[in-house]
Amino acid sequence: MAKFKSYLYVFLLTVIILGIAFRFFHLDYKLYWHDEVYTTLRSAGYLSLAVGKEIFSNRLFSAQELLQYQTIKPQSSAWDTIISVATEDPQHPPLYFLVNRLWMQIFGSSIWAMRLLPALISLVGLPLMYLLAQSLFNCSLCAWLATAFLAISPFDILFSQIARQYSLLTVCTIASCLFVIRAMSQRGYGWWLVYALSLAIGLYTHPFFAFTIIAHGIYLLILCFGDHAKRYFFYYLGANLIAIVLYAPWLWVLINNLGRALATTNWTAGVSDWLFVPRLWVLSFTSLFLDLDVGFDNPLTYVLRLPFLIALWWGLRSLCRNTEQKTWLFVVTNFAVPFLMLVIPDILLGGRRSSVTRYLLSCFPAIQLAVAYLFSQVLRNYQIWSKVALVMFFSASIASCTVSAFSNTWWSNVPSYFNAEVASIIKAVPNSMLISDAGNDGTNLGDLLSLAHLLPANYSIYLSGTSPEINNYQIINQPAIASSASKFVFRPSGQLRRYFQMLNRELVYVAGGGDLWQVPN
Repeated sequence: MAKFKSYLYVFLLTVIILGIAFRFFHLDYKLYWHDEVYTTLRSAGYLSLAVGKEIFSNRLFSAQELLQYQTIKPQSSAWDTIISVATEDPQHPPLYFLVNRLWMQIFGSSIWAMRLLPALISLVGLPLMYLLAQSLFNCSLCAWLATAFLAISPFDILFSQIARQYSLLTVCTIASCLFVIRAMSQRGYGWWLVYALSLAIGLYTHPFFAFTIIAHGIYLLILCFGDHAKRYFFYYLGANLIAIVLYAPWLWVLINNLGRALATTNWTAGVSDWLFVPRLWVLSFTSLFLDLDVGFDNPLTYVLRLPFLIALWWGLRSLCRNTEQKTWLFVVTNFAVPFLMLVIPDILLGGRRSSVTRYLLSCFPAIQLAVAYLFSQVLRNYQIWSKVALVMFFSASIASCTVSAFSNTWWSNVPSYFNAEVASIIKAVPNSMLISDAGNDGTNLGDLLSLAHLLPANYSIYLSGTSPEINNYQIINQPAIASSASKFVFRPSGQLRRYFQMLNRELVYVAGGGDLWQVPN
């Protein structure tokens, strides 16, 4: 028995170390996609509207010239970063962008540097997860298992390598859960003040952190009807009051720019197919353990993920049967409330918010806690099947992380998923150039800067303005363009396509999902 425990802890420590290593392996290998480009753009102090006016102006650029917008704007300050976020992206609070700006000033803005910051932040979540599980279950094995599941989670590793605030949101979610548990178990106000500060930091990280705050409130409100002291709920309200006061400046910004915030998130409000969305829920919840793509419409995809869904259900069931109400209720509310906060608006208002995996991030630590508790129970019987199951779970995660680590794009890179393929195609053609404009859906700015990261520094890119100057055939007649052997067109607007039609040069489709075309000679 003692020997088995020793081997088990060595195994779990190995898994944790491997998960840490995955966070830094091939850090700059995947394409730097649309959202990451905007992280750098805003951190650097640029307004995307101003950048768009500068580049979409019937001008020829090199890839390196476009990448100037991925470095700190000359003569700018942190205030420019705040203005950029506040006026164009107010639904995203400024904390991560300000920290990222400071990081850029010290370490530069290479892809590796930009992703190193979230990877390092993600490491903070590991000891916090250990302390949270230990505080909830008073079980060392469960704490080790929860930490290992977080460390080797394909989803968490994937998003720890994305230059966005998601790893910080994970840390804030786990930290706030830990602090409210500690506050309830200690006398005095010290931990409640720490909890209040964690709430403010979480709100300044991502708006969906509010789901975690609501989950804690519902948890404490339910406890008020039991044998537990009602004072906890009033302490919670006090902590929220402090957090709201600290968050008030950005809340004012959000209210005053609500129209812009709604406009930049309206892509989630489209009518959803409710035969389609549940499949995405399955993929989202199981991506914590398995993230291998064998085809969205392939039944094998869901067969492979079935054991992980069963483990989640079994873990929650085991928690509810074998632990005190204050323990199982905490895990259940922190899983169910963030999920329902997205599902209910989808049902009532229409939309697909709950189908976006990263939007569900707030409920993922609870899933890992439930599955960790399950394995801590079944491993106590020392039956061979429980050992095999644990090895299979971690093997699935390791296999997923390995495949992802050697892939230059992944499902998380929408709308830039095909940019690596596009760059590969156009680089393979000697003396080629790229033509584009602002496009039809507003994503071309980010994706052109994403492409610029993948192209040679001197690669020529012609960016048309709001009018391609049809009357004098400005694009085709430019010497630099006329001398190019091959001309590719990336995500052209309807107006740009009509320009080539007027010249009797109907664009030829090249790449499937990449929306890449070629101008016939």
